Amino acid sequence: MARRGLGAIALPGRGRLLSAPEPPPLPEPAALSSPGPLPSVGGKVLDASALDAWASGHLGIATWYSLAWELGLTFLVPAVARDEALLLRPDAAAEVDLLLAAPFIVLARDPGPAATELLDRARTAAVYDPSSTWIVALCHARGWPALSADPTRLRRLDDALEIDAL
Repeated sequence: MARRGLGAIALPGRGRLLSAPEPPPLPEPAALSSPGPLPSVGGKVLDASALDAWASGHLGIATWYSLAWELGLTFLVPAVARDEALLLRPDAAAEVDLLLAAPFIVLARDPGPAATELLDRARTAAVYDPSSTWIVALCHARGWPALSADPTRLRRLDDALEIDAL
């Protein structure tokens, strides 16, 4: 019985290794003491109102969630914003925990040195809002916009802050 198939026919290019060109050299890393925000891929800083919107099923935050997943954005959630959202709405704990379990969500536990400077600035402006101060500090430190359902709360501290309103 005869076998069907290619038999002894050689396929073109079979058995040859193709050489890849040398990759371009990596650029030198920027000095850490450079002024301005630290370089980052991109993301948003969420406040308590954004977490409440998530727990309420708000279409805007659900859309941003999908965009963050598709575009590789990071959502930074200050721990004080999470605590504030859960204090005001204890029944939302399951929804907030579900959001925080996503791989692109980072829970920030330390406000960093910029928060102290902004808290002093908030005191001189006669506004005492530690949660918003922390969010504004993180936005400045990373060069990211805030994502908020209550942008006026953040505007009291910084009129020029970039905010994506829900």
